[in-house]
Amino acid sequence: MEKAIEKNNKGVAHFFREDFKKAKAFYEEALENDENNATALNNLGLLFHQKEEYEEAVSCYNKALKVNISDTYFLNLANTLVHLSRHEEAEENYKKCLEINPDNLNAKISLARFYQFNGKPEKSIGIWENIVSSFNNFAYKLELAKNYIAIGMHEKSLSLLSYLSKMGDNSEVCYYIGICELHLKNYGLAEIALKRCLGLEPDDFNARHYLSVNYLGKGDYKNALKELDFLIKIYPKELKVKLDKAIILLNLKKHKESLKLIDEVLKTDSKHEKALRYRVIVAKLLETL
Repeated sequence: MEKAIEKNNKGVAHFFREDFKKAKAFYEEALENDENNATALNNLGLLFHQKEEYEEAVSCYNKALKVNISDTYFLNLANTLVHLSRHEEAEENYKKCLEINPDNLNAKISLARFYQFNGKPEKSIGIWENIVSSFNNFAYKLELAKNYIAIGMHEKSLSLLSYLSKMGDNSEVCYYIGICELHLKNYGLAEIALKRCLGLEPDDFNARHYLSVNYLGKGDYKNALKELDFLIKIYPKELKVKLDKAIILLNLKKHKESLKLIDEVLKTDSKHEKALRYRVIVAKLLETL
């Protein structure tokens, strides 16, 4: 037993030095001395996970759980199952982890992000609210604000983001404030927030794109096109930006310029549904001229 513990500890030391070959050898030696050493089985699972050998990792965690029911093992198993797209099993194991230890912060965060990733912010919100009630942490509050936005609770998100903004300039906070104000049709405030974000992160694609959308909301086509032109210059492969500009040009009755941009999009992606749809519209309008 003591020899197994010693071998496992040596494996851990090599694992943290990223010498996975030696770490694996020591974990296996530990298990040769004690095949039911749950700690070594779990650590070997972590090693397999690190090497993206997820099926092997799952096998190790399941063996560890047969020896010892541990919230940590359930959490590690759930995280690995996510990588295998076995989402129902992953959710079940996150919940088992929290049944054993309701205070496992890593499990709460992992489950909240799991729901976010799977497009279920309404489930994620309750977890983040629980976390935020216990920890006055900037990052956790920002995640909660983002989830509020995802379900359309822009005023509630804005209240939280405004509080975070008082802690100092942060490009992400400014960005999401801009999103909230845009959805609430407070275009002037949205513009201020998005420009503040770009002042901190000048190449932030999403912030500049939403700034162009915000200008459209104000009916300011000139500045909307200016922002889109900048994005096309910096991100020439972003088809969405070219199509957005084409649609604005269409609204401005600049049909030939619009068609040219649409054809550029279709040259790259001949099956682009939105571009194909707008090409038909523009072509018909040109026929009437």
